[in-house]
Parts: sequence; structure tokens; C-alpha cells
Amino acid sequence: MSIRLVAIPEDREAVAALLTRVEAADGHQPIGEHKYLMLFQGDPERVVGVIDEEDSKLVAYVALTPNAEPGWWAMELAVDPDHRSPDTFLTLFEAGVSEVARRGGSAVRAWLFQPRLNEVALRAGFIPERELLKLERRLPAGFQSELPDARLPDGMRLAPFEPGRDESAWLEVNNAAFVDHPENGRWTKEILEHRMGQTWFRPEDLLMAWEGSTPAGFCWCKRVGGEGEIYVLAVAPSAQGSGLGRALVLQGLALMEQGGDRVAFLYVDADNQRALGLYRSLGFHTDHVDRSYVRMLK
Repeated sequence: MSIRLVAIPEDREAVAALLTRVEAADGHQPIGEHKYLMLFQGDPERVVGVIDEEDSKLVAYVALTPNAEPGWWAMELAVDPDHRSPDTFLTLFEAGVSEVARRGGSAVRAWLFQPRLNEVALRAGFIPERELLKLERRLPAGFQSELPDARLPDGMRLAPFEPGRDESAWLEVNNAAFVDHPENGRWTKEILEHRMGQTWFRPEDLLMAWEGSTPAGFCWCKRVGGEGEIYVLAVAPSAQGSGLGRALVLQGLALMEQGGDRVAFLYVDADNQRALGLYRSLGFHTDHVDRSYVRMLK
């Protein structure tokens, strides 16, 4: 193994080719969207990672990203299908941890999309933290007419997101609803505008719920290739328990069906029993489970 720090933009093409090979083999993106966007669209100087080369070919990439929580870093691994072994993964875990420690980090959160890596993570000193479920359901033709009552609570109205006007309202709801969430919480206007700049973004797919002039919640749908994702769903603390969350999910599903999508999916924490109960009642089932593991460094 020949391990070194990733260099951007010099290594970008090789990393892209590796990520494509891994996704084709596993049926799953090896790194999360935020890390992907940072790698290919962000400031090169902010990209942190470790790569492994064999015979001048890049065969592994360890993405390292500082979280909003001070001192915490996220780690994700992409390893060529022909170069996988427990010892290889163990070495990559240690290389990533060493780089975070060198940068003064206090904790590493490793996301594992392959169940066979769980034992290796434990050997590397990580402990289980979270389970993230991917739920999905079919949207057959005519689904919209079969929807349960999707009316908003009394006094609320629904409107598409209006760029240039609704950013502050969106951030207010999102950051209040996800105040303790490691990925969705503490978004900034810069992060929001970066996501709005993606090719898949359409304002009409971001449904805002209002109570008078006060934002009450939103359902943000991401629609690509005949599949619709409930990308982010949030209800303001003042509106929780009103039935708004259910109505927003149903409105999002109706939007997807109207647009011709045939599959809807979303991600939810396994311990969020309230949300799981809602999604199960609307016909969602578990497609797969991603797990995070944590190693404290200080």
C-alpha cells in the first residue's frame, strides 16, 4: 500500500473513476452528498482525504470532513472491489484517524455502507453510534387519487419556495427542527444556496408551509431519473403535533406522482420512532441500513 494525502485538483479525475467503480459494484454511493459536492465543486483547499495507490493506480479514498460539532470529523471509505480485505480497511481506518488527530480533531464519526465492515470498525477502536434507514415505496399510476387526506392544518397554506425571499424562513425552520442533528442542523445561507445551485434543484419541488407570515414547515423533494427523494422534511417546533408533518409528506408524494416518479424514498434515523411510525403508515419499507461508528481521540 502507498498511502498519502489527496491532492485536488490533481487527483480529482482518479477519485471520480474510483467512486464510479465502487458505486457500480455496491449499488450505493460510497460517500455522502456533502462530501461529494465538496470534492468536485468546493474549494480545493478545504478537501481533506487520504488515498491509497497500488502500481500507480488509485484504489482507495478516505473522505474526511469536519462536522459542525467542534472537533468532530466524518469519515467515509471508498475501496476498489478488487482490493478489499479486512487488513486493508483496518489500515485505511487508522490512516484517516491519524490525519484527523494531526489536525487537532477530538472525534471521528465513520459511516459504513457495507455490513461486513462492522467488525473491522470495532477492531479499529470505533463503537456503534447511529443507524440510518433508507425507506422507499412505489408510486403506481393513479397513486395521487388514492392518497389519504393531505389537507394542511387549519390556518396554514402551502406555497413553492421563492428564491431571494424565503431563504431566511427556510433556515429558521430547518435549524430549529434539527437543532441537535449532526448533518441537518446549523445550516448557513451559504450551504443552502450551494444546494440550490445543483442541477436537480427546482423551487417548485420545495414546498413551504406558512401560518400567516410565519414559516411552519417544509417538504423539499429531490427528483432525479424517475425517483423522488424526500430530501429534507421539517416542522417548526411550534407546529409539531398538529398533523403538518403527515400533510407535508403526502403533498410531497403527490408532487412526485404528478411529475411521473414511480419510486419515492427518504432517510431517517432508526431511533426516530415518531417519524418511522408516520412513514410506515404511508407504505414505506426499509431498503437498507447505513451505520455510523465513533472513535474518540481526546
